[in-house]
Amino acid sequence: MQSRPAMHNNGQAAEVLARQGMRLPQIVLKRLRDAGIYCQPTLSIEYQNAAKKHVLRGVESGGAVDTLGAYASFVGERGDSLAWLQRVDSIGVNGVHAVVVAPVLIRLEIVRIERTYDLLITRHSLAGSAGNRRPQLESSILFYGRRGSLEMELWGKDAMFSGAVSPVPAGAKIDHVTPR
Repeated sequence: MQSRPAMHNNGQAAEVLARQGMRLPQIVLKRLRDAGIYCQPTLSIEYQNAAKKHVLRGVESGGAVDTLGAYASFVGERGDSLAWLQRVDSIGVNGVHAVVVAPVLIRLEIVRIERTYDLLITRHSLAGSAGNRRPQLESSILFYGRRGSLEMELWGKDAMFSGAVSPVPAGAKIDHVTPR
């Protein structure tokens, strides 16, 4: 997570949001850091020598405490889970979890403060890769929900519903969300 850059027009802001993910105010970044939560929603273009092709690389990371949380995860183009290229074992649970690679990635990024959630779902693919030339990253916003709420305490009295409840609106699926 990084701080929010100043944007002068909405087109440029949407492009940066799609490519880089949510930009958080310094105070939120400080609270996440103080809580020991590390979230890295970035993507990179990598060349696989054995396969002789370019792929996208994403790092699944994040965590939560009772008052806040941040998480970045990646799925395939149809919302399917991806095999880990590398599972990252660590002592802390609030950090890097796995590395995934694919030609197309859907990034799910969520930030929670108490019961208020921001959710950003973006699609990323490679374009213009002729031969061994480095392709360009194409990114678009599939869904961006700000300041949604969930009136349950998934970290407290309602913990039994953790994993079964989602802040994504009912019926909204990646395949059916209209790009913004």
